[in-house]
Amino acid sequence: MDLKKLTKKQVKKVFKIVGTLSVDVIFNKSKPASFNFGTQEVQNKEVSTVTVKGILDKEDTKKRDSTNQQIDTKRLLFDSDDIKDIDIYTTVVIDGKNYKPVAPILNDGFIATITFNKER
Repeated sequence: MDLKKLTKKQVKKVFKIVGTLSVDVIFNKSKPASFNFGTQEVQNKEVSTVTVKGILDKEDTKKRDSTNQQIDTKRLLFDSDDIKDIDIYTTVVIDGKNYKPVAPILNDGFIATITFNKER
């Protein structure tokens, strides 16, 4: 077994071991909707979800944006095999609250580190 496969196997084991310390993160993906030009309405908008285990790395509620308002942020660690393309998800639910991923998204092929800002 090569080193890369061994490391990926150990990362999966770590996420299983932490069990109750991990957080369920729900990634919501909106399927393309159709637009009815006659009624000027969006139709057939469906949302599919994927639930992934993440480990809370850092939580910050003191960061301020350009309008000087407080932003709640969370940084989580994920198995990189569970997070393929973060750009396809429209919203993320952590602890029942909606968040958006923000740059930079770090992924070394083993662990993905993603910071999320709470939506207002």
